[in-house]
Amino acid sequence: MDIEEAVWVPVLERAEELGRDARFEDVSDDALRARVRTQASEIAAATCVWLEHVAELVVRGIWAHDGARSPAEWLARFAGESTTTARDHVRVGLRLRELPRVRERFAAGTLSYSKVRAITRIATPEIEDLLLEWSDAAPTNVLERIIRGFRTTLGGGPPAGRADADRSVTSRQVDGQTTVVSVRLPTADATQLLADLDRLVDIEEQADQTAEDNTAANDVESGAPPATRPSRRTRSADILLAAVAQAVTAGPRDTSGLDRHLTVTIADQRDLVGASAE
Repeated sequence: MDIEEAVWVPVLERAEELGRDARFEDVSDDALRARVRTQASEIAAATCVWLEHVAELVVRGIWAHDGARSPAEWLARFAGESTTTARDHVRVGLRLRELPRVRERFAAGTLSYSKVRAITRIATPEIEDLLLEWSDAAPTNVLERIIRGFRTTLGGGPPAGRADADRSVTSRQVDGQTTVVSVRLPTADATQLLADLDRLVDIEEQADQTAEDNTAANDVESGAPPATRPSRRTRSADILLAAVAQAVTAGPRDTSGLDRHLTVTIADQRDLVGASAE
């Protein structure tokens, strides 16, 4: 069982023990299915409108007038978001202004926020239609992998026009036992890194909570003190260390640019059924 399964499987088991919600006893399975799909579309459309308002707030500089150091800090303060989520919302809201077809689909509720977030990492008006085709053909997790591969295939190094000074790692020894390592990245890359770290920390914390719930009774009986959890900053550092160690074990990455291709096949379901019958 992986980490994510370790989180949701016990939650599902506890939910099943509680049974069905009495408020929905008169709702049939078909009606419930239809409601969830309709509400998902409504949420997407409402999120699009909200992000457009966020983008306008950012462009007008209202966040600075309220004393925030950045638009993300303003959202964290006044909308109750985490800084990482706020950064993503600011980025997506601003990018929607450049992508009319993505915005149209999003506003109509036919494109989820998760897919819009992925698409806007690489979208330009020239490839907007292609990305929308990919989003229709693939679930979100597959779409994100495609887009990561697309970004890698576009080039083995920094995009043209990006100065080397925009990407660097420096270190400064504080004392005999501690060193501060600083990573400098373009805003889009830094936002993605922090979002990924935030998600991984959430997964680990949920796994810890599940383990604590399972052992709480034993701890009370034995009188053992509760385990101390590491802070989110500590977890982030541990995750980065583990990622680098894993990369070293895997060997050097390919930076030659040779034989690096991304193939995306989009097929109609009827074509696939026909092919399997032959």
